[in-house]
Amino acid sequence: MKKILMLLAFAGVASVASAQQTMTVTEYEVIQVQDKYQVITNPFWSNWFFSVGGGAQVLYGNNDHIGKFRDRVAPTFNVSVGKWVTPGFGLRLQYSGLQAKGFTTSETANYVVGGPREDGSYKQRWDYMNLHGDLMINLNALFGGYNPNRVYEIIPYIGAGWAHSYSRPHTNAATFNAGIINRFRLSNAVDLNLELSATGLEGKFSTNPMLCPFCRSLVTNVSSSATDRIISIIDD
Repeated sequence: MKKILMLLAFAGVASVASAQQTMTVTEYEVIQVQDKYQVITNPFWSNWFFSVGGGAQVLYGNNDHIGKFRDRVAPTFNVSVGKWVTPGFGLRLQYSGLQAKGFTTSETANYVVGGPREDGSYKQRWDYMNLHGDLMINLNALFGGYNPNRVYEIIPYIGAGWAHSYSRPHTNAATFNAGIINRFRLSNAVDLNLELSATGLEGKFSTNPMLCPFCRSLVTNVSSSATDRIISIIDD
């Protein structure tokens, strides 16, 4: 009987020991970088971001100087998705636009709303969109090296796209886009961006076909990034 109890006791100890050997392991991919200027590419699904924002824009086109500045201010909205290929260079696709306001001297011009004003000019207003792709350059990361804890970064960009008028007559035009993103880090995954941008459109959006109007906008964006890679910088 004692032998049986001892065998059961040893079996119990073995069982406890076996249970203590079971553990959960969480794996992180950590890259040790000796040089903060070293360029490291990442897998396709790493370092993507999504942003949404709104603000105001002003149209600079033919005869728009007739109206006051405040009468040409219109709301704007944008949604973007992009990827940082390296800490210094990124690509994004952005849908932007909403409404544009302008002035013309012709009653038969596109997008005229209301009757003539006291000076004989007419107000214009139309809804539109601008879908464009941009190349972004993070100057802080490019010249100052990668720093995941940097509070502020300046990011100029340049790109091209396509604009469409939702208002009649429906108009399509090529666009040229450029701007500066002022990025403020709020957390590891969320940034607040103040974006200054300019968009050049074909003359189809103006009463003068030879004129290329510009839309200048000031937009505040909230950007969320999805990063599954940890990069550790070791200073010498």
